Amino acid sequence: MNTIKNKTPVVVNISLTQARLERYAFYTPAFISEREDFTDRSVEVFQLSDVIKAGYSQDSSAYIYCALAFAQTERVDSVILVAKKSNETYLEAYKESPISKYYFLSLESQNEDDVLEISDYLLLTDTYKLIFISKYEDISLKLQGRRNIVWIWSSVFWFLDGNVDVELSTKQHPESAWISRCGNLFPSHVQWSCKELIGVSPRDTFTPQPDVCYGMTNRSQAPFNTPSNWYDVVMDYPVTWGDGTTCNGEWIDSVVFDDWLRWAIQRNVWKLFKNTPKINATDNGVEQVELKIREVLDFGVEQNGIISYKVTEKSYDRLSRSSSFKFNYTRVHAIIGVISINGTINA
Repeated sequence: MNTIKNKTPVVVNISLTQARLERYAFYTPAFISEREDFTDRSVEVFQLSDVIKAGYSQDSSAYIYCALAFAQTERVDSVILVAKKSNETYLEAYKESPISKYYFLSLESQNEDDVLEISDYLLLTDTYKLIFISKYEDISLKLQGRRNIVWIWSSVFWFLDGNVDVELSTKQHPESAWISRCGNLFPSHVQWSCKELIGVSPRDTFTPQPDVCYGMTNRSQAPFNTPSNWYDVVMDYPVTWGDGTTCNGEWIDSVVFDDWLRWAIQRNVWKLFKNTPKINATDNGVEQVELKIREVLDFGVEQNGIISYKVTEKSYDRLSRSSSFKFNYTRVHAIIGVISINGTINA
């Protein structure tokens, strides 16, 4: 298999002020939609009846988003619905949401500028989030290079309500089905390229070129009339194809795994600092920190996310009471082969 060098090393910074995630956040999506009459800004729903109880109508984007999420045979346990007032931006509503409780984010708006504004904010705050947008328009140039955005290039999607096909039109959010089907699994256990999605099916049924089937690494090279989601039958099974990448060409499962790795190492080391009266800037102190780093990497090996790893450098500074580690790990991707990644940790 080919070995691909990741151009952006994994960087983990332990900081008192950095926003953190709850453990279950990597398996939870959030949806921000416009609503004026709300008591609670955000509500976590576990079934469709919860959406109605929260005051959303059956024809609302929030209801349709949750209907697709909960229709999947393998799905996320819950969706966090966030209300946005008409005089607010989506970024303002995002800041008021329970940020620590979810990782996947979708907006009612299909305006890429709204998504980009949140993307810029996430880059500045180094917050772990993956934003999804579905749009049948070539916005590749505006989103190019964005690691934290997934653009689903969709044609007309339909919500299958029993035997009745209801066109979603402006309320289409097929990313909900993708997130629910793939986001409920540990990132090393799933790929986002070919899945049976319940309740959503593009009306375009054709067989695109093989290179599109297995992922477009450069969306701008794809023909405009080739959506990244289409229905097909493979080995007698109905499936929906997707290109499975973020807007910088990285595979979604790889991005999620790297974010999980950063978060898990940060969390494990921070717990050590919190629960230990003092970690001295000595060889013994560095070994305590290294042990916590290795615990996470070992778990990554157990989950088949990592083939092997090596802590290549470690040092400490008594004056600043800090330590630094460099490590390398390799993992296998189902499509592109072996990936080698370098990481740096400052604690």
